[in-house]
Amino acid sequence: GRFQPVGFLALFLLVFLFLSRLGSAEEKWINYTNASVVYALAFEGDYVWEGTRGGVIKRSLTNPEEDVTYYTRADGLAGNCVYAIAIDPRGVKWFGTNNGVSKFDGVNWVTYNTLNSGLIDNRVTAIGIDSLGGIWFGTKNGLTRFRYDYCHWDFSLEGIGISVISVDSQGNVWVGTRSWCEDYQLPKGIYKFSPPFYDEGINYNKSNSDLLDNSIGAIAFDSQGNVWIANDWGPDWSTERSGISKFDGENWEVFTYENSGLSSRTIESLAIDSEDNKWIATNGKGIFKYDGATWVNYDTSNSSLVVNFVDNIYVDSQERIWFTFKYDPGIGSFDGSNWYNYESSNSALPSNVIGAIAFDPSGNAWLATDRRGWGYYDCIIMCFDGTDWFTYNESNTGIQFHTIRDLAFDKQGNLWVAEGWVHKFDGTHWTTYDTSNSGISGNVEAIAIDIDGTKWFISSYDAVISFDDSTWTVYTAANSGLVHERVTAIAIDSKGNKWIGGRPYYGRGGGVCRFDGTEWTTYNTSNSGLIDDWVRSIQIDSRDNIWIGTDKGLSKFDGNQWTNYDMFNSGLPSNNIIALFVDSQDYLWVATTSSGPIGPPHFYWLGSFLAVSVFDGINWHTYDVTNSRIPNFAVSEMAEDSQGNIWFVGEGNRQGGISILKRSSSRVGQELHVVNLPEEFLLAQNYPNPFNVSTTISYQIPVGISGSQVKLRIFNVSGQLVRTLVDGTSEPGAYWVTWDGRDDRGRAVASGVYFYRLEAEEELVEVKKMILLQ
Repeated sequence: GRFQPVGFLALFLLVFLFLSRLGSAEEKWINYTNASVVYALAFEGDYVWEGTRGGVIKRSLTNPEEDVTYYTRADGLAGNCVYAIAIDPRGVKWFGTNNGVSKFDGVNWVTYNTLNSGLIDNRVTAIGIDSLGGIWFGTKNGLTRFRYDYCHWDFSLEGIGISVISVDSQGNVWVGTRSWCEDYQLPKGIYKFSPPFYDEGINYNKSNSDLLDNSIGAIAFDSQGNVWIANDWGPDWSTERSGISKFDGENWEVFTYENSGLSSRTIESLAIDSEDNKWIATNGKGIFKYDGATWVNYDTSNSSLVVNFVDNIYVDSQERIWFTFKYDPGIGSFDGSNWYNYESSNSALPSNVIGAIAFDPSGNAWLATDRRGWGYYDCIIMCFDGTDWFTYNESNTGIQFHTIRDLAFDKQGNLWVAEGWVHKFDGTHWTTYDTSNSGISGNVEAIAIDIDGTKWFISSYDAVISFDDSTWTVYTAANSGLVHERVTAIAIDSKGNKWIGGRPYYGRGGGVCRFDGTEWTTYNTSNSGLIDDWVRSIQIDSRDNIWIGTDKGLSKFDGNQWTNYDMFNSGLPSNNIIALFVDSQDYLWVATTSSGPIGPPHFYWLGSFLAVSVFDGINWHTYDVTNSRIPNFAVSEMAEDSQGNIWFVGEGNRQGGISILKRSSSRVGQELHVVNLPEEFLLAQNYPNPFNVSTTISYQIPVGISGSQVKLRIFNVSGQLVRTLVDGTSEPGAYWVTWDGRDDRGRAVASGVYFYRLEAEEELVEVKKMILLQ
């Protein structure tokens, strides 16, 4: 529970790195999101600030339906998923996001993250402000305190998930912990840090006290100084120890389903009003009010509460009760007599998960999304004309869409939808093609249309299907030269050749097949220069260069020669390519993600590894959350509108929505410039640390050291070389390498302390320590 200082020199270098990577002010971003899922509220005068899955909403309390302002990453917010909000005595707003912390003074935005500050983790789940002006940030990996007046950062509780930070009337800071399913760390109960130094926390847990459970949903204080603690579900989703704990400084009292009028086993949070009434939010039983003697339950059967699944609960300065919902959109309030509900977003998107995008001949955007943001059921199609949104779902199409994978328009303006089966919309009528009236066997995932208007569909199972509006033809490994048993991508060149990507399946198939209408030709790693046989995306430019995205990088084939690009010989930030797109200027856009053999987990949460790179044939430029306003989600589809703007959508994280890069007409056709290359030699701390399976090391080679011989090696405490991770020439850029805990002979090494050393030229050397726990 003791705080550790963050070194000034390291912080200076991180801040310098952050400032040097700011994107161009000429570029403008637009972000359309669904902000109906609300995680946090904070009150300021006549306004309530809402932290949502789609950004921040500022809502007037006097005119809540109309006086509403939206903020997203396009405006300067660090991340669109906002878990926590606090307002300091200066009126500065602090937002905890999935991508660091945002400070907003009403005009300017400032972002703090693990690259430019002492923040311990970018997933910020709680914020508190102590009596001395210190800002406390709870994350999914520990606690950070920022002493604002001194620009000094400390951290504590490393490796522990923080759920809530509350400050009592004596200035004590109470910190609640919990587990998040992606981290698997066990909650540790609550910690109390006392002024003036706040340097040592006292831990209360169910082993050393009568605290009901170690998983904490909320902490509040009554007028007598008693601490009230909402014990939520716990790390194993068990409801047996969910309830309320009360602590008077010496004695504990618990309120549960069995011993009180709290007839719920699924407590989420609590708040206390000025009359010491306790308001308790539950998952399934609505809201409870406890005045110290009597319990009152408000639910959908006896009040105007819209749903019984309530998440967080608050009391404003006017004694109104405010709450967010666990699964349903919007927020609600209760003034003691009347119930109110508010729901707002800056778009009509039903969720932020978007699986496909296409533009019709009139320039309208068509998008495939779903109602709840899970990406695999209850999908709908949205049409956006720049002003109005139109919805196509089961009620007006007669089709219950499930997983929509692709959208495409033919020359006649018909919309084709890949959704297991294939659907066609002519602007009035919908037609479905399935096993009863076509050659489709199911699992259709992509559509391409050739110059003759023939539609080509790929089934992820084992087939390529063509349809010329009268005849269906099915190509498989059994009846053609198609070698893939798992088909992944398709594109058609100007000569009508079909280029079909696949992935290996039990050692068979993979690579690319070309079909000219008569003959099949296979290209793979054994007979060509293709960089990898697991093909994820194929795009073709105006010169008929074939661009192939794989799990190990990018290949270009001009019909004779192969050229390969990866993160070590190009501007690609990752070798794991998710999607490709060629725009009207023949620029290649490459969407990458951090998952796979190379890619640091901590950069996944920062978002910079969830990047999009653009290549003009000579220069590379990468857009990520450190140098642009692109949301930090895995981009899975890209498209260009009639104005030359690039649209990015994806299915990751449920918080991205639509992101649009506005490109002015004066920029179209201009040469790209190399920007945002690092200016400092930097070796980052490995993550995770300690580790027991693998860890990732990130480093930077600065501008001015082109073609430098770079070595990254691991040594044991005796100075013996254990593993050489990098040994070769490198261009300026940011690099990431994963170590699997094995030596150069492939043998697992023992637990202990190891040192990793980065060398670039003779004078540039940096060493850091890491710990392996087998």
